[in-house]
Amino acid sequence: MNEIHTLPEKLLSRDVWNISGDFGRVAADTLCCRTPECEIRACCEADESEVFHCTGTLRNCTDRPIVLNSLQARFHLGGGEFEVYTQYNGWQNENTGGWSPLITEAGVSTRSIRTANGAAPMIAVRNRQTGRGVAFHLLADYAWSIRVRRVPMGGETAEAVVELGVNGENLALPVAPGAEVPTPEVLFYSFANRLDLDCAKLHRFCQRHGSAKPMPVIYNTWLAFFDEITGEKICAQIDQAAQIGAEYFVIDAGWFGEGENWFRCRGDWAEKATGRLQGRLAEISARVRAAGMKFGLWFEIESASGSSNAVQQHPAWFRCQNGQYFLNFANAEARQCILDTLNANIEKYRIAFIKFDFNQDMDFDDERAAYIPYYRGYEALIDALRAAHPELYLENCASGGLRADLKNGTRFDSFWLSDNQSPYEGMRIFKEGIKRLPPQRIEKWAVIASLPDFAPVYPGHETEKILASHDATWDGIVGAHGEFLRGFFTGSPIGISCDLTRCSGALLELLRTHVAQFKAERAFWSAAVCHILTDTPQVLALEYAAAHEIRLVVYSFKTMQSSLCVYPHVDEHADYRIHGATVSGSHIAANGIEVPLSGNYRAAFCTLERV
Repeated sequence: MNEIHTLPEKLLSRDVWNISGDFGRVAADTLCCRTPECEIRACCEADESEVFHCTGTLRNCTDRPIVLNSLQARFHLGGGEFEVYTQYNGWQNENTGGWSPLITEAGVSTRSIRTANGAAPMIAVRNRQTGRGVAFHLLADYAWSIRVRRVPMGGETAEAVVELGVNGENLALPVAPGAEVPTPEVLFYSFANRLDLDCAKLHRFCQRHGSAKPMPVIYNTWLAFFDEITGEKICAQIDQAAQIGAEYFVIDAGWFGEGENWFRCRGDWAEKATGRLQGRLAEISARVRAAGMKFGLWFEIESASGSSNAVQQHPAWFRCQNGQYFLNFANAEARQCILDTLNANIEKYRIAFIKFDFNQDMDFDDERAAYIPYYRGYEALIDALRAAHPELYLENCASGGLRADLKNGTRFDSFWLSDNQSPYEGMRIFKEGIKRLPPQRIEKWAVIASLPDFAPVYPGHETEKILASHDATWDGIVGAHGEFLRGFFTGSPIGISCDLTRCSGALLELLRTHVAQFKAERAFWSAAVCHILTDTPQVLALEYAAAHEIRLVVYSFKTMQSSLCVYPHVDEHADYRIHGATVSGSHIAANGIEVPLSGNYRAAFCTLERV
């Protein structure tokens, strides 16, 4: 990695951390900084994925508390002309990425308790002179910041410096005598491809160093009915969801509480006979399991309503900001209470899937700790929950994808893509998302309905249209061709969240067929890494590669071409079978592959099998 300076035998602390002291190399790839107050040890390891993983600890060496006002890692990229890639992350607009020139400095940060709210914890810096760059991913479970700036080095020279870690705004983090705190955990790697940041390296790293449950097929009630649920509406979906091939059936918000206003009962997490399901939740769970699926429920354990019994009886367990209540996971009693509540619900309703949501926000830590104690307690809760229920599937959501990041990827099995469930917007959100997450962790959702007897249809051979939501609420609606939908569902966990009674037999058969094919090929999709081969407003081409097979999916939007030439990542010394013919890898590398396009808003597929 020519862009990153090799560490000399001795260097100043300012070269690596924002803290005083001198460094010496004490072991291979290990740095140690010692001052009278503290000691920092850090390790940077690389694996076969060519991804560097930086971890470390800071220890208080004194017999009194010390206070940290800054805790960030620092990387030097040398001189040159640079550009910077970042992603905005907001409701319905997740993973909105783009490049900007580095003139003075550029940065992303969040003060939010939701770790990907406002921005994604990553940055890519590319040297425009060499055409190469470095992608940095911060595994943050705290309020964080990342910035890259041009630093004068004397005279007219300057270099690019990246600093990333805990957000220092209003930070005064106490460290007890002899105690340790982790230094920023960072993944970084070089890239040559400006289009996708060589994200396949990250995908391989995550597969090698993380454990994942099989990618599921999920039915969720939210975009079918939102919170207007009844026992009759839900039961009408169960048999059809099972026939399509759903493996989990999940009831979303609105299942608990008294009367119609369930929102006022957040924090208690108890079904009442006066609630919307009239006390039928155990019956519904039994029906789901009898149909051959596993049962799931929605929880928002971080949040509570001021009128809930939990807040009224135990106000010390909660933090309050702007009239909103947040369970304080740093409080051991509060943490044990919510764990007991979850365990009781899991046992009572035979829950095998939990959707954890988080729809409110705290954007100022009045404890001046960047939420670090909060997240240490949250991590302890998830660890305890997993230890008690190792087969439990945990889905992460926060008003959509506002907690979708690599650190939460170590706790959760997959991420809700976005509340914006348009297949077209969904493809944009997904293809930007794979630049910082493996595709196996990003769910895609079928939020669709049938429009029968539609006329006129040119040239007149179709009488039915498929409608899809074009936002988070069904306010926007678009038409979607079945071929594009098959492409949209490819390569990720499959979610279905619509009223299946409003889907025609043909549409249900399309879903059933695709789900069956996904299950038959799940081993491939679970192992595949993804490349972006083409990305323009007219066409998007994705390559999935695993073992000896490459699968191409080409999405055409509003295009004026009948085919697309793509250049997949092949071994030039091998041969490949394509549509029954054998073609050399060198020929493919030199000439590409022509993939026919059947029209606007369609998807095309091509498989290369190494022989």
